[in-house]
Order: sequence, then C-alpha cells, then structure tokens
Amino acid sequence: VAIFLYRAGHYGNVCSPEDVSQWAGVSVGMVVNCTHHVIAALLDQHDEFVYIPGAQSEEMQCARAFTESRTCRTWKNRVFAADSSAINLYARPGMFRDGFYDQKARFLLNCQV
Repeated sequence: VAIFLYRAGHYGNVCSPEDVSQWAGVSVGMVVNCTHHVIAALLDQHDEFVYIPGAQSEEMQCARAFTESRTCRTWKNRVFAADSSAINLYARPGMFRDGFYDQKARFLLNCQV
C-alpha cells in the first residue's frame, strides 16, 4: 500500500517504477505488481461503496431539489455538478506551470465530480 500511495502522490519521473523501486528498496517488478494489486482491490470494492441512485428514485428527486435550491437554476437535473473540490498538487507541474497557481499561492487542481 505504501508503494501505491507514494506513486499516487507523485507525478512525472518521480513516480516511475524505477525511481519508486529505489525509494522502496524493492525490484521494479514488485512496484508494478503492488500497484496493480492495490488498484484491483480498490476496483473490486467499487460497487459496494459507490452508490448512484436510479434516475427516478426518491433519493435522486431529493438530490435534484437540494441542488436546485443551492445553485443556478440552469443546472436543473445535474445533481453531480453542484460543487468542486480543490486537490493540492505535490509540486509545481512541469507543463502549464502557473496555470495551476491559485490566489492562496498553492498549486492545485479543481475537480468536479
């Protein structure tokens, strides 16, 4: 899990299997296998922990009403686009460097799910 989290928290050359194997003190093959096993375990649990109600269900109707009451009316029936989250980046990106810089002097991505 530590190998996977290290790779997930870095980008570019730092997260290559070769660099991670040097960091962790294991072989390149073990880095690849650990990453694949953790991803497989996460995907295996997807359906148990991620639940999207049916389009006409009562839960979805409540979510639509809440979204419409808190956001722009033109977002009607778009319950999954009501808010965004800021994801801090580990370091300054290599491409479009200052495009990820916000007003609080942080490098981050805005993620809207």
